[in-house]
Amino acid sequence: METKKKKKIQTSDKKLESKQEISDQDLELEKLARDQLLKEAKRGAVRAQTMGSQGWLKPKIPPPNKQFLQRTLASSVITKKESVKSLTKDSSKCKS
Repeated sequence: METKKKKKIQTSDKKLESKQEISDQDLELEKLARDQLLKEAKRGAVRAQTMGSQGWLKPKIPPPNKQFLQRTLASSVITKKESVKSLTKDSSKCKS
């Protein structure tokens, strides 16, 4: 019976240690988030001084043309495949 109690105590100690590690990570993440929010607030304040009340708004960036990007990427992949095929054919001709 005593061994069972000891095992339970050991497992609970491990759980406490893991919770402590998680809380340390959480504290670090909270600190980073807090710092980032402060940076953003300072940047917004500077923008507000230079541009007025509209400076607090984030700049509007037009959305990317997704169809153009997809077609460009697809064509570059096809071109790369073709160039790799031609290189392998050329190297096989040289070996013969």
